[in-house]
Amino acid sequence: MALLRRRRVLVAGVLMAAAFAVILAGAACGDGQNADAPPTVDPQAAIDATLASFFAAPASTMTAPADADNADAASRTPLAPVPTATPAGPADDAYGRAPPTLPAALLPAAVTMPTPTPAPGSSSVAFGDLINGRYLEQEQPRAANTIKGLPWVADGLTKSEAAGAGELVNLAAFHPDIFFVIAGYQWVAEDVAGHRLQLMENLRAIAQQDAASALLVSGMPFLRTLEPPDFAAMESLSQLAFFDPAALRRILSHPTLRNGIDDDWAKIVTLLHGVNRTNPTLIDTLLNPEMVTLEERVVQLPQSGETRLVIVRTGPGARRSMELLEHSVRIAELFMAAPLPTNYVAVLYETAVAGAFDGTNFGTHIAILPRYDVDDGSRDAELAGHIIAHEVAHYYWNGNANWVDEGASDFMASVSEFARIGKTVSISNPPCSMARFIQNLETLNLTPESRGFECNYSLGDRLFVDLYLNMDLSAFQRGLISLYQASLAADDADDRDGTSVGIDQVRQAFPDDNSQAVIGRWYNGAAPYDNRADAGPVDPDLPDINGRIDSAYISAAENGPALSRFSASETGSVVWLNLEFSYQFDAGSRETALEVTEYYQDGFIYRRHNADLRVESHYNGGTQYYSVGPAPPERWTPGRYWVYVYNNGRKVAEVAFEVTP
Repeated sequence: MALLRRRRVLVAGVLMAAAFAVILAGAACGDGQNADAPPTVDPQAAIDATLASFFAAPASTMTAPADADNADAASRTPLAPVPTATPAGPADDAYGRAPPTLPAALLPAAVTMPTPTPAPGSSSVAFGDLINGRYLEQEQPRAANTIKGLPWVADGLTKSEAAGAGELVNLAAFHPDIFFVIAGYQWVAEDVAGHRLQLMENLRAIAQQDAASALLVSGMPFLRTLEPPDFAAMESLSQLAFFDPAALRRILSHPTLRNGIDDDWAKIVTLLHGVNRTNPTLIDTLLNPEMVTLEERVVQLPQSGETRLVIVRTGPGARRSMELLEHSVRIAELFMAAPLPTNYVAVLYETAVAGAFDGTNFGTHIAILPRYDVDDGSRDAELAGHIIAHEVAHYYWNGNANWVDEGASDFMASVSEFARIGKTVSISNPPCSMARFIQNLETLNLTPESRGFECNYSLGDRLFVDLYLNMDLSAFQRGLISLYQASLAADDADDRDGTSVGIDQVRQAFPDDNSQAVIGRWYNGAAPYDNRADAGPVDPDLPDINGRIDSAYISAAENGPALSRFSASETGSVVWLNLEFSYQFDAGSRETALEVTEYYQDGFIYRRHNADLRVESHYNGGTQYYSVGPAPPERWTPGRYWVYVYNNGRKVAEVAFEVTP
């Protein structure tokens, strides 16, 4: 799940009140650029890749610690020495097209994305042409001369440099005390662009809400030399200033930070705006140097270059979690054929996620429930890779229609798990119980906290997986990359970076007739479902136990009467598959493995689970019960269902039933 939004939305919101006041003052003067007027506030690559190389990228390409036996001790750093400074998880492996090893004949041609045209940067911009530039020259010449004296300004201000210079001008015009602190840092003399420009915007956003806190932050050690965690920490502080200024002041006055935020504690501060929204009682724990450990790894990604991975814990964790994280970022970048949109990926394993989800991408960091930081063979351990990969995918998929972001991220998580363990690429969620089609879902205007928000996962995932199953692999990847590129395109209709893509852009990204039919199937029911049901015969024999399945049926309770239909509103989430069986053998006990597969009328198997059928020689039959259906508290979706039972690859039982509203 993602709460990530385009970065400039926050800044625009923070500056809105000041903008209105200044615009009115400028209108009274008749000329917003008059030297006597008060300051005004201005509004705020892809490269070649092949799907073949993606499928060839095994988990073994990860960078292993030098000393594998002591990896945890070597890479996990306690903070004690610096006291001054997902719907529930996806279902089991399900039906899909791609086999564990992709035949060479199915490997598509290279996917080539156009190289973006660089923004013009040669023509010169006069300092006085910057908004508030003339004002600064007239009213605060010392600040104006400080900016003009910066090497990258003094040699001629290009259009590409104007944004950074303009940000310094605005900071000096409105908050000169903060400006003169920041202007003394070496990195300001080098340039104010990219992440540094965003940092400056965030600092000014804090100042608009709480000038005293912004002044305090501006002089802290973490801003003297900038590293990736420092940018994320400033983003976190600006979020706190906007949503909860009182919490920001409490954090800045915490005893642990009495000497300011340094580079180590910046990694913890990065987490605090998300934690403040989801579990504020955890803040004191995270600021306790005896309670927190950091595990770090720096990796070289082919397109993004040096990228820092950090895992933050307040308890024990699994060594493999870092391996899963590195695998996820590598596969995500490789599949999307575009640089990972961040060079700092931090994961907090704590109860600090939104709502009832297993993970949340806050933009600055990812939070995942600690139950998935394990490597014990449990169901949680099995789901851990998918959950990490889903949240990593949100660095690409955010700020769009929820069903696009959640569906594409779930699809990419399936791709990541295919590359890691050969798990087939397929859906990971049960059918949506609140809307049959995406068009219906859009009318509900569900928030992440709403019941039914998980339908964005369910329907979005189905649309992208169905496109994948019905398209040439390279054509599908080109379409998905095209959709991502559309989300990056400038849109002057709002203040956010990029475009919020939805059904129109999805249709444009997958333009052929077959893809349009698939899109219509999930958007508004314009095409029938694909039928992928197992129509093969039932062979009830169980040779491992010298027995057979005599009867199979669904009941609302263990040992209840057989049902061919039931009401979703009158029945709990779980119903029971009853298998009556008989057998003959003379000594001891035996067991045979069964696989229970649940299939919905929309053309997808959405759940598979394994169980052993155990028998003993002093009986000759019995009834075994298996729960089927959506995990509580989810409800059944009306429609037709089938449950298939397999033994050693043979279908030994089949049950069909209808769920009514």
